Amino acid sequence: ERVRDTVIMDDVFEKLAAKYPEDDPKVKPAKPVKPPKLAGYKPRTKTSGKSEYDDIYDRKGKQYDVDPDLLIAQGQAESNFKPRAKSKKGARGLSQFMPGTAKEFGVDVNDPESSVDGQARLMRGLLDRTNDIDLSLAGYNSGHNASPEKLRRNRDRIPETRDYVDKIGRN
Repeated sequence: ERVRDTVIMDDVFEKLAAKYPEDDPKVKPAKPVKPPKLAGYKPRTKTSGKSEYDDIYDRKGKQYDVDPDLLIAQGQAESNFKPRAKSKKGARGLSQFMPGTAKEFGVDVNDPESSVDGQARLMRGLLDRTNDIDLSLAGYNSGHNASPEKLRRNRDRIPETRDYVDKIGRN
């Protein structure tokens, strides 16, 4: 059955190739379509309330092509812009990195510049991998190494992750 289908498809391709030769001047090659980058850099419209942090969010957003308003909304949700914040689960700093993730990304959790740099790099990687802002936020909150399918489940099933994604989506 498969062999017969292959032979039939070969015939179809041969007929199309004869009808539309590659060197036909009337046939123009298709332009490659470049998918848009999600959450790409745009001038910042939000503020953290602290000008030194606003500058960091803006610079790191531009450097890693991540919307600084997204980074600011995360900063507010993660630590309310407190660089010494510590969660019950052990996440620390302005961007609330768990110790293992901080080590993986070379982040000094006590340094706002380093923390936002790691946050922007992590978000850019998640955005590139998932092509979805909500899934990227779920990954930031529930584990960045999970597959997109697992991130989808985490977003839908873990109340903290669902609330995190919703909170940032409203900002």
